[in-house]
This record gives sequence, C-alpha cells and structure tokens, in this order.
Amino acid sequence: MSDFSDSSHAKNILIQDMVSNAIELGFGVVQEVAAKHLIEKPGLSLKEFTKVLDEHLKKQQDNRQSK
Repeated sequence: MSDFSDSSHAKNILIQDMVSNAIELGFGVVQEVAAKHLIEKPGLSLKEFTKVLDEHLKKQQDNRQSK
C-alpha cells in the first residue's frame, strides 16, 4: 500500500484542502453573479440563471485564452 493512498497522508490532506477552497471560491463567484443579475432581473428562472453562468464561464475562458 502506497503512502499516497492513505487518506491521512499530508499530500491527500493538502489536496482535500485545495478542493474545498476551490469549491468555496466557486460558490462565492456564483453568489456574486446571482446578486448582480437578480437585481437587474428579479424574476430570473433557474434556466435563465444557468445560461447566465454558462455565459460567465465562457467569457472567463475567452479572457484566459486571449492572454
């Protein structure tokens, strides 16, 4: 059995922390996008909001690729 397969191994703990931080950051971004768009359009449906998030992601990807 490898040390890396042990869930208490330092590398696995760091990976779990990194994933948790990424999820927390992602939720924060979604909350910011939601707040902005719900002010502009209070009755935004889930389907419409999903489209807004998709557009936001696409814009971020385009910005990264253009650098």
